[in-house]
Amino acid sequence: MSDEYLTIEEINQIIIESKKDQYSDPFMLNLGTAKTSIFSLDRKSGLILIYGNEHFGYKHIFERHSLKSRKQYWDTEGKLDNPSKFRLNIPPIGYVTIASTIYKLQNQNNSENKKRDLFDLYDGQHKHSDGLNLKYRLLTYKNTGIIHTLFLNEKKRKFNKKNIINLRQGWAKCSYAGNSGIQAFEIPYFDGNGIEQYKVIVKYFPSEKKEDWYIQGNSRNGSPLLPILIKSEIKISNFDFQDRMDRIDYEEIPFIEKEIKKMLDKDNYHK
Repeated sequence: MSDEYLTIEEINQIIIESKKDQYSDPFMLNLGTAKTSIFSLDRKSGLILIYGNEHFGYKHIFERHSLKSRKQYWDTEGKLDNPSKFRLNIPPIGYVTIASTIYKLQNQNNSENKKRDLFDLYDGQHKHSDGLNLKYRLLTYKNTGIIHTLFLNEKKRKFNKKNIINLRQGWAKCSYAGNSGIQAFEIPYFDGNGIEQYKVIVKYFPSEKKEDWYIQGNSRNGSPLLPILIKSEIKISNFDFQDRMDRIDYEEIPFIEKEIKKMLDKDNYHK
């Protein structure tokens, strides 16, 4: 069996290990990084979340479905995948909590389970602390509580970012000029080879209460070109620096990505 799934021996090893008292605290996360290391578990439901790898377990769930992950996935044709994303306020310790509300016999979905010999598949709703009910899909190894994967099974754009461009957005970098109070943010966009193709630059001028958005592309030889001003607007109030950086990191910015797409279509900057 490939590294995409647990072997029978590994499953048995995990079940035996899960019986130990050290895993009884549901609020404790364990720090082992072997793929069979137990990350967290819930005695009441019997669910076990292992550390896993890029294909299953906590590592897979976080990298593919957390808004705090910038890892992206391209198919064999070089197209960017569009996995669903958890809400920003869901911590890793919450994965088993959500899974435990889905892990019920009445939620078992055999009709859509393509690997019934290996997995049990569950579809159900989880009610969040703010009262919002969202649909999730849970996949566990057959007749065990070992979680293979868990993901949001909603098609709402609020949780599934619509791919406008076939580039990966990186984390924002920021700077702050103490005397003038000018805030500057840079948002890189990478291709499937990890090469930066574009950079979005946002500058806020508190004295003018003005915010400017620029796009800087790379020429064919990789040299950065002069930024192009895309949008300039007046802001009524000054921004909290940290809050603004968080918003830039996590909010969707389709207007700027549409401009990048125009540049890609014209092949003005694309390497």
